[in-house]
Amino acid sequence: MGALQAATRIMLPFKLMYRYNFPLFLAVFAMLSNVPAFGQKKDKPSIMTDNVEWSEGTVLTNDGTELKGLLRYEDNANILYFQDGNVSHAYTSRSVTGFEFTDAVTGKQRVFYTLPAIEMNTDIERPLFFEFLREFENFTVFSRMDPVSIDKKMRSPTANPMDPIFLSDRTSTGGYARVVVSQSETIYLMDKNGVIKPYLQITEREVPGALVDFSKVKNKVLDDELLESLTAPLYDRVKECADKNQLSLKRKNDLLAILDCYAKS
Repeated sequence: MGALQAATRIMLPFKLMYRYNFPLFLAVFAMLSNVPAFGQKKDKPSIMTDNVEWSEGTVLTNDGTELKGLLRYEDNANILYFQDGNVSHAYTSRSVTGFEFTDAVTGKQRVFYTLPAIEMNTDIERPLFFEFLREFENFTVFSRMDPVSIDKKMRSPTANPMDPIFLSDRTSTGGYARVVVSQSETIYLMDKNGVIKPYLQITEREVPGALVDFSKVKNKVLDDELLESLTAPLYDRVKECADKNQLSLKRKNDLLAILDCYAKS
């Protein structure tokens, strides 16, 4: 039995499966200096950047076939690409039970499962790809990236041209357009009965095209009682780990560190 198949058996008592002139730039720069919380130079690639590398891995299809080769998972589109010599396939979550690969960028092993769940911002339940993050006695932690969303809104020609968020595009009519690119990552918790619910949503928004990349991240806990119920009666240990290590339940890496601390306590 392949490694992914074996991992699936272990995991699944849960039922898993724009041109600017120089003075204008100076004015914008001066404004940014006074608004550090909003105008930030990004330290990581843009949401729109295609930085996914091919990595060695394994795919387990719905009929139980295990395929080994090169994988490329594009979370912007939620499509898995597979290559093995002259053989190539593109898979959606409807045809794959799970897949794993060693990330060519980070060197970390990443494991994904297909789970039936209600897609965020919809009422539709369908098979979706989820990345496995942690497994504890009473629950399992997963992550899911939503597709990139692009929103373009028109502004009147009388709009303030010095407002940096409207500098990304200029229309032929003389008005300004605000182009906002966003993507959300949602952390899910699944109980022993296979019921999976969203707990934390991290949404990154950018305004591309300007001389400086503007980005803003919003973290929102979607269900305040979910984590408490799954860690009861030891939720006090969760809060103790968070306070002791000055960590926040609203940040992904902090949340995982808190849960790891809780599991050891």
